Amino acid sequence: MSTQPRTILITGANSGLGFESAARFAELGADRVILVARSVEKGEAARVQLRERVGRDPFAVLPIDLAELETVDAAIEALRHHGGAIDALLLNAGVAGGAAPRRSPSGIELGFASSLLGHHALTVGLLEAGLLAERARIVIASAEAVGGEMAMMAPSDISAFAEEHFDGDLHAALIAFARAESPYQYTSAPHYSAVKMVAGWWAWALSSRLPKGMAVYAVSPGTTPNTGAVRNQPWLVRNVVMPLMAGPLGRWTGISHSLADAVGRYVEAMAWGTERSGQTWASMSGKTTGPMAQMTQPHLQDRRSVEATWTMLRQLTGRDLTQARRVGASPSSRG
Repeated sequence: MSTQPRTILITGANSGLGFESAARFAELGADRVILVARSVEKGEAARVQLRERVGRDPFAVLPIDLAELETVDAAIEALRHHGGAIDALLLNAGVAGGAAPRRSPSGIELGFASSLLGHHALTVGLLEAGLLAERARIVIASAEAVGGEMAMMAPSDISAFAEEHFDGDLHAALIAFARAESPYQYTSAPHYSAVKMVAGWWAWALSSRLPKGMAVYAVSPGTTPNTGAVRNQPWLVRNVVMPLMAGPLGRWTGISHSLADAVGRYVEAMAWGTERSGQTWASMSGKTTGPMAQMTQPHLQDRRSVEATWTMLRQLTGRDLTQARRVGASPSSRG
């Protein structure tokens, strides 16, 4: 896209990166910024703060609990009645789980439900309703660990898990992973990274199904301590590790950057062309901030995992695009 979106929908917009993104796109001149929050109260509180900060009010509140698909359906119906095409989706909401898995009312691990399940249902619903503009851009949050270089946070190996427990059936393995149920062994950090890895697979699967002119990218915002994503982490992580990373030491060493820098990545991606659609982007090798590079690691380029992800989400949500195209060339070969 040659210009920034005029109408943008942002999930998780009441705090952290979502809140900062809403402010930035409004400052860049967006006519309509749709703030998705889990409740009207949270959304309206954010709207008041954003209005005071930006000096005008292009904001609209849309309550959605991404872990409960009924609220997604209600939101799509509300948008249908409002009218007007949406130029961009920033699928930013998500949370890292705690020491033990927590689950949605339908039995889905909450990190997976908020990062993927609800986003899939929302995106497919908007497409089916004809609510996305012809050149719409979709950005879903990825993470620095998806490349596998961060030893303590390397994503769970779902392919190996499928071979060991499901005779190679990736679909069955992904269902167990999404539910964080036996025989899958849940560990917070690798699970969180794997959720973001699967988000990249979803972006690739969606890219082959989008109408011509639309595009989707999985983008890591970089290591950004000042967000609510770690609210379920242990006390030491929340109150010692993250504040240290957020301070001058983290910025000086380059292991973390500011909310403004993180939002800058989302803004940059919204202006990309369709040749990058379906790709996953994060920091360059050995970095967790700074310029972005396409992630081309083999586990992110596995077509079987890509289609298994779509099939799994279709089963768990009951949502699919009626006119899907087959997955084409690997995203690494485009552009």
